[in-house]
Amino acid sequence: MPKKNLEYEIYIFRQARQTTDETLDQYHTRLRKLATTCEFTDADREIKTQIIQSCVSTRLRRKALRDSTLTLSALLAEGRSVEVSEKQAKGIEKSLAAIKIDEKPPTEIDDSVNVIQHQQRQQPPYARREAVERKCYYSG
Repeated sequence: MPKKNLEYEIYIFRQARQTTDETLDQYHTRLRKLATTCEFTDADREIKTQIIQSCVSTRLRRKALRDSTLTLSALLAEGRSVEVSEKQAKGIEKSLAAIKIDEKPPTEIDDSVNVIQHQQRQQPPYARREAVERKCYYSG
């Protein structure tokens, strides 16, 4: 059995990035598996650092950088909350976008409200006059 190269295992751990189709919990599980071969003295701290540096959520990263006392479990709970709120917000925005497809942007001036539509009135049948040839009595 070949000897394990600890430096290479740590390198593999540090290269792990969260993919866009991967939830934070899935990413955490993958990091936890990678950390077992790295022999870290504090695996939770290393995993937390890796999540902060390479997660897809900028909101979660900013929250973690604002609050340095955040534990790994608190970071994961916050991350789940962010994922759920992002998913809900996208659902609402998608339905709003479907409603506003036919609307003009608010910056455009819509003068169509102020335009008077001129439609030619159709006269009732009793008011219609047939073209009648008239004789001019003045010119002979």
